[in-house]
Amino acid sequence: MEMHVVKNKQRSLRFWTGCSRAAALGALTLLGLQPACGDGGDASGAGAASGTSVGTAGGGGGGSGGSGGSAGQGGGAPASAPNPLAAPLVDALTRALSDGDEATLAAHLGPKAFYVDARGRSDAADALRALLDGGPWIIESRVDSHNDVFRVQVRRNDEVSVLFGAVGGEGLASWLALAAPPPSDPASTSPVIRAYQQAWMAGEEGRAALIEQCWADGARYVDPTADVTGRPGLDGTIAAFQSALPDATLVPASGALEAHGLVHFLWRIEGAGMPPLDGMDVGFVDEAGALTLIAGFFGPLSPP
Repeated sequence: MEMHVVKNKQRSLRFWTGCSRAAALGALTLLGLQPACGDGGDASGAGAASGTSVGTAGGGGGGSGGSGGSAGQGGGAPASAPNPLAAPLVDALTRALSDGDEATLAAHLGPKAFYVDARGRSDAADALRALLDGGPWIIESRVDSHNDVFRVQVRRNDEVSVLFGAVGGEGLASWLALAAPPPSDPASTSPVIRAYQQAWMAGEEGRAALIEQCWADGARYVDPTADVTGRPGLDGTIAAFQSALPDATLVPASGALEAHGLVHFLWRIEGAGMPPLDGMDVGFVDEAGALTLIAGFFGPLSPP
C-alpha cells in the first residue's frame, strides 16, 4: 500500500492506493468530490465501502453545470456511484446472445435503442438483428458504470473490444456500442476530436472557440464527476478541472476510432503531484460531424 499527496493552491489530500482506482479517485477529490474506495463487490461493481472515504468541500464556484453540476462548482458533490442496473443488463444480453434467445434480447432493448459496431449502426428492430448476427461475446472484465453509462471488456470472435452502453430507468439498453481498440497514433485523429481534446488545456477565449468547433447544440458530457449539456456546461466543467488542477496536463494517449458516428479514444492526466490517471472516452457525432455525446471513464477496467 502506497500513500500519495496531491496539492493545489486551495487544498491538499493524502490518499492510499491500496484498492483499485484509489489513485485516480484521490486526485478527483480536489475537484470537490467525495469518492470512496470500495471492495471488490459483485459484478455490478457495488461493494461495501472499505478503506477511507476521502473528500473536501468543493470550492465556492459559481452556478452549476447542468443536471449533475460541474465538478468543483456549487460547493462539491459526491462522485456518481455505480449504476445497479448496468451489470444485470450486460449479464442478460450476454446470456441471450449465447443462447440465441431473440425474445430475451429484444426484452432488454429500449424502444429507440441503437447498436454500433465495426459493421455500422443499426436502429430499432435492426439493432436486434445486428446483435444476433454478430454472435456471442465473452465478458473479460467487471462492468464499470456511472450515471446511466457503462463499459465492459468483451471478447468476440477472438477480438477484444469494449462494449459501451447506456441503461434507462427500467433497466433497458438505450444504446450499445462495441468498440475495437483505438489506433495508437494520435496524428490520425480528426480535426473535430482534436479540437475537443485541445479545449481541455486551452485558456478561456481559446476554449470557447474550440468548443464552438466541435460541440453540437445540446450535446452531453458525462463522467463520474459531471453530467452537463450544451456548450456552457462543457466549458464550465473544463474550467473547473483547470482551476482545481492547474499544474496538470491532459493529453491524448491514442488516436481516435471514428466510424459510423462512433468515436473512442484514450487519454492521460499527468502532473499536479499525482500519479498518472489513464482513462477513455466514447461518444457520437451527428451528420454535421459535431459531437453530441462524450462519456468519460476513469482508470483501467478490473478483472472479472
